[in-house]
Amino acid sequence: MLFSCVGSSDGMEALTAEDIPEEEGSAQAPVAPPESKPLPAPAPESPVAKFVGTYKWVGGVAEQRTLWGKIENMANTFNFIAKPIVRDKLAAGNQIPKTIRIESDGKDKTEQRAPVDGTSTKIKATNGEMMDMSFDINDELVQTFKGNAKGRVNSYRLDGDKLTFHVRIHASQLPKELEYELTYERE
Repeated sequence: MLFSCVGSSDGMEALTAEDIPEEEGSAQAPVAPPESKPLPAPAPESPVAKFVGTYKWVGGVAEQRTLWGKIENMANTFNFIAKPIVRDKLAAGNQIPKTIRIESDGKDKTEQRAPVDGTSTKIKATNGEMMDMSFDINDELVQTFKGNAKGRVNSYRLDGDKLTFHVRIHASQLPKELEYELTYERE
């Protein structure tokens, strides 16, 4: 099973409250063109077959504002010294992928690879730390990362051509979990 997020997702680390447009329809982030490689056919009766495809982020400014607000609220629970550090780390680790591409070869999932049976494998996270990563597939496609006193769960729910990407982040250093959802549509 192959899993990957492609496209530009570089807006969150530099986004501030002043950078968010006032009107809902204004200045949405540009989206990189989708890769032209054809998707491999899913394995017969694969539980991931219904997820296979390329999805474009359609949440726009509203979802961007919501995510930034949740990051800012979390950062505000820290003192003035830690606040900018927490904000920057959360923003860097929660950039919005403009495109999500889910592919299947019937065995592994990637950008990182793990067996379909839920067995975890060691991967290098975006922050450079080693984490255990696993997948679970039922009605949702669930990607779980576990590290030293922290983790992340990415859940992908499909309703027709709409893909909802739910993220839950927990860490012993955070006073509560950071949770948010992003909306995508099949291309």
